[in-house]
Amino acid sequence: NAIDSYKKAIQIDPSFGVAYTNLGLVYLLKEEWLEAIKQYKIGLALSDQNTDEYWTAYANYAIVIGNLGDTDRAKEMISEAEKHGYKNKIDCKIRRNRPDGNCFKIYGRNGHESV
Repeated sequence: NAIDSYKKAIQIDPSFGVAYTNLGLVYLLKEEWLEAIKQYKIGLALSDQNTDEYWTAYANYAIVIGNLGDTDRAKEMISEAEKHGYKNKIDCKIRRNRPDGNCFKIYGRNGHESV
């Protein structure tokens, strides 16, 4: 599985930032936000900011931040990534099937999704 593969890559080379950010993406897709944050923080710190991969990972990290409720910070992060050439290749409105185009799932106090 992907998680095991990325963890093995990290064991082989703990300085391989892309392995951490890709692991963060797996956790993002599984909606395991806190684990995703942990991996993105490590991976981004180890990655070269002069690459497209860095800014794509940074934008994905922003999605995690948004899903944890800090949508203003997430939007600022996406804007920063766009300044560095990041382009959202998947329209959030289509991906999340939301009429308002909001990319983030926001959970209320009862744990249910609200838009």
